[in-house]
Amino acid sequence: MTAPPYDTRRPRTALRVVGTLLLIGGATLAFVAGREFFGDFASDDVSMEPKFGEFFTMAGGAFLAVFGIGMLNAGTLGAQSRYVAGETMPTVKKSAEYLSDGRGIMGGGRTVDDGAAAGTQRASGPFCRACGTRNDEDARFCDGCGASMALEATAAATGVRAMVLETGTAQPEAIALYESAGYVPIAGFGHYRDSPLSRCFGRVLPGVGGTGEVL
Repeated sequence: MTAPPYDTRRPRTALRVVGTLLLIGGATLAFVAGREFFGDFASDDVSMEPKFGEFFTMAGGAFLAVFGIGMLNAGTLGAQSRYVAGETMPTVKKSAEYLSDGRGIMGGGRTVDDGAAAGTQRASGPFCRACGTRNDEDARFCDGCGASMALEATAAATGVRAMVLETGTAQPEAIALYESAGYVPIAGFGHYRDSPLSRCFGRVLPGVGGTGEVL
C-alpha cells in the first residue's frame, strides 16, 4: 500500500507563527538595545562608557529577527514557488513557441500539429512529454520519437479504472495540459481535499468499464 502524502499544513503553520514571533521579538529587542548602546556614544557625559552588554543584546535580537525571517520564508515557500511559476511559465511557454516556430521545446509551447499540417487525420490523444507530438488515445509509443506512452495502458491492464492528478491555480499550463488529455475536474482528494489553491483532475481509462465517474 502506498503511504499517504505528507500533510505539511501543521509544520507550515508552525513555521509561520514562530517565525513571526521571532521576527517581532528580535527586532524589538535589537531596536531597544541598539538605542541604548548608541545613545551612550552620543552622550555629552564623557564619564559614561558604552555598555557592551547592550551591544551583545542588540546582536542577539538581530540574530533572532534574521532567524525568524528564515522560518517565515520556509513556511511560505510553497506559495512563493506557485507565484513564481505562475509569473514565469507563461513567458517560458511563449518563448519556446516563438523559438521553435510552434513545434515546442521538450513538449512545451507546442502549437503545431504535425498530422494536421500534413493533411492526415488529427490525433485526439495525449501529447508526448518527450517531443510534444500528439498521439492516438490507445498509442503505446509516440509516433514522433518512439517514447513509451503506455502508462495509462499499463495501469488499465492491472485493473486500474481511473487516473487522478493534482495541480494548483498558479499552474494554468498544467491545467490546460490535463484537460487536453481528456482529464476532467473532480473533487479534491487526500490532503488536497480542503486546499483552495489545488485543482484535481481525473479520467476514466480507455477500455475500462464503469459508470463513467472518476471518483
